[in-house]
Amino acid sequence: MTSGDSAARADAKGGRTKRWLLVLAKCGVSAGLLWALFASYDLADTLARIAAIDPGLFAVAFAGELVNVLLVTGRWLMVLGALGLTPGFAAALALVFIGLFFNQALPSNIGGDAMRVWRLFRTGSSLGRAVGSVMLD
Repeated sequence: MTSGDSAARADAKGGRTKRWLLVLAKCGVSAGLLWALFASYDLADTLARIAAIDPGLFAVAFAGELVNVLLVTGRWLMVLGALGLTPGFAAALALVFIGLFFNQALPSNIGGDAMRVWRLFRTGSSLGRAVGSVMLD
């Protein structure tokens, strides 16, 4: 075994250690944020409000949102088709859901659009067409 092999193994081990430390740091931050969230909210009141939701009205609201997502996906597919892109309905629906998630998780609506652009670009579309499709949508 040469000193080069030892150095390469040490570098690989150091890289794994850094990745694990990063994962642990992210988990720690997430746990801290969840603790802060639950410490500042009245969980009993929240559960009581959830229990008071009318299941019929909840089903209607859920179905309405699902129809909305399907219509948004159809509209975006029409824009994509006009630009010569054909990701397919399932792929477009997944990208719309990813965009909706990031619209909720990030402080502005731009995050969801940026994620749709990035993910569409990663599927092989040109960056210009990906940006154009989201801007037209």
